[in-house]
Amino acid sequence: MNNLFETFAKSINSLHIEQQEIAAIWLDKAIDTPFGRTVRLTQGSLIKIENGKLVDFTGDPSHKVLACFGTLNDQFEITVINLETNEPEQVKL
Repeated sequence: MNNLFETFAKSINSLHIEQQEIAAIWLDKAIDTPFGRTVRLTQGSLIKIENGKLVDFTGDPSHKVLACFGTLNDQFEITVINLETNEPEQVKL
């Protein structure tokens, strides 16, 4: 029984510190896009990144979200591709 508890505790602890790929990230504050306001980022979302930060925009997007990652704590990152250079980047939110 003790071994089962230890295994459970380790798996819960890993959720708090290990990043996992997740389906979506819900933002604290909505961002403006030409497609409307949104608080949700998912694979395929078109966004604008300036100086490594997610920003509101009304023109053309600069990046496309390839994947979302996070922990049970609020440590979230997105993998994006720059639409001009086709270079992948990691952005911490």
